[in-house]
Amino acid sequence: MVSRRGTWFATRPLKIDVKRFKETPTDAMLQEAMPPAGFKPITSHSPYGWSLGPMFEKEGSETLCRGFRAAPKHMDRNGAVAAGMITTFADILLAQPVLFEVRAPFVTLRMTADYFGAARLGDWVEGTATLSGGQDGVLSVHGQIYTGEMKLASIQALFKAFRPRD
Repeated sequence: MVSRRGTWFATRPLKIDVKRFKETPTDAMLQEAMPPAGFKPITSHSPYGWSLGPMFEKEGSETLCRGFRAAPKHMDRNGAVAAGMITTFADILLAQPVLFEVRAPFVTLRMTADYFGAARLGDWVEGTATLSGGQDGVLSVHGQIYTGEMKLASIQALFKAFRPRD
């Protein structure tokens, strides 16, 4: 173990096969999250994404709609959902229309967010995302994140599709 400014970091590699990672929320997690009607749990394919969830997706809507219940792990010191959590959720939300479009690996090139409000513990945080356009393998997506009637953020991102290395 190596100390960096009082924090301990493991020096050995992770024992998680991230290429085969797949987790589904348990019944207890679903009961605690209490998603609104129509929302189904999302299977996570990322250890990082799994640590933030559970997250949900609404089926049958014209635009992609995802959400999560604000939990203690999402809070900042002021009792609001941390802006970093909103931004991470935005990245997960905005990436989904890209996945539907390109069906290939891609990366986030740029994401911007304008914040308008704060979600609190227990709030249902929901977002919608729409593919805006694309050219030369770069796709543009925009979305909105809100809780109830209150808009929390307006977000835009560019994603780049690429071919995996051999």
